[in-house]
Amino acid sequence: MASERPLVAGAAAALLVGVATLVRASAADNGAFVFPLDDAYIHLAMARTLAEHGTWGINAGEFASATSSPLYTALLAAVFAAFGGGEAVPLALNLVAGVAALALAAARAPSRGAAAVVLALVLVLGPLPFVAALGMEHTLHAALVLALAHVGLG
Repeated sequence: MASERPLVAGAAAALLVGVATLVRASAADNGAFVFPLDDAYIHLAMARTLAEHGTWGINAGEFASATSSPLYTALLAAVFAAFGGGEAVPLALNLVAGVAALALAAARAPSRGAAAVVLALVLVLGPLPFVAALGMEHTLHAALVLALAHVGLG
């Protein structure tokens, strides 16, 4: 893996640039970054309500199972409770998960050249920057699947 570290670092930089470009393009449209899907905002609202009021729902004191990914919502709530919340939290989590996915994807490559091809495919065909900018759980799912494959392959 030591020989793949520069490749992973380069792929991580490409991921960061891709997400930053998407965020900047969205902000240029109306002055603020906006997630392209409303699901991200549902996760954020439920996580905030859970962290601040202990209620699983959109409104304090009113249960509503409106999330499509309960574990991701719980993860967001834990981050909100520990560090505070906001729209940057899902992006930060996606960047961390994206870097983990890249490292795991390169870890099993038989050579440096193969690792470069795998990383390029994950970035472009994934398409990892676009998926990360959704602010949802998909990047974390990809990292977890790659981690399970990594462990399963021994």
